[in-house]
Amino acid sequence: MTGVKLEMYTHSMMRNIPGLYEQFPENLLEINPETAAGLGIGDGDVAGIESPRAGSSARLM
Repeated sequence: MTGVKLEMYTHSMMRNIPGLYEQFPENLLEINPETAAGLGIGDGDVAGIESPRAGSSARLM
C-alpha cells in the first residue's frame, strides 16, 4: 500500500464539496491483480485496510 490519495482529497479535505463527492463518493483501493487473486478478492469488492494505528475499508478497483 502506497498511501496515494486522489489529489482533490488530500488529507480528507474538501470531502464536503458536493460536486467532488458526486464524482468520488467512496474510497477506492488499487491492488495488484495477482495479490488480489491470492487474497480471494477482486474488482468491486470491499476490503478492510488496517495498520497498527487505524483501519478503514475501500472498494477495490
